[in-house]
Amino acid sequence: MFLLEYISNDLLGFLISQYDFILPAAVMVGLTLIAFMLSLFAFGSSPKIFLVDFACYKPPNSLACSKEMVIERLRLHGNFSDESLEFMKKLMKASGLGEATYLSEGLLKEPLDTSTKAARKRRRWWCSELWMSYWARLGYKLSENVLSYNLSGMGCSAGLLSIGLAKTFSR
Repeated sequence: MFLLEYISNDLLGFLISQYDFILPAAVMVGLTLIAFMLSLFAFGSSPKIFLVDFACYKPPNSLACSKEMVIERLRLHGNFSDESLEFMKKLMKASGLGEATYLSEGLLKEPLDTSTKAARKRRRWWCSELWMSYWARLGYKLSENVLSYNLSGMGCSAGLLSIGLAKTFSR
């Protein structure tokens, strides 16, 4: 016990004699740790992004068709070679699409309606959500800082893309 007391007294005496050196070093280490913790807090975490709402447009069942019907409609159109149609068929098979999809009225008619009028109707039909977001921002008198993005045509990945878009704009 006497030896332990002698060592601790000796160590304490040494530390007291080195006071002018140890105190500034301890303060410097403490300030460095505080600066490191503050930098981790400020720059270490990205802002949290939440997907508040997500909607998918589902066309009427009268416009549903199979992949084979899509290829047949394209074949009837006459603008694609057999090689192109085979490539499209392979692409549809490998893309992970389901067995059913939707075509517009003009592409389901016999003969195919590829007129400008039909194209405008298709555009109004598929882009209705774009106009709703426009009116939500301007027509409903929301503030100018409300941003609206239309991610149409993205399919199943639209939710992930919208979160990525939000993260990009939050930086």
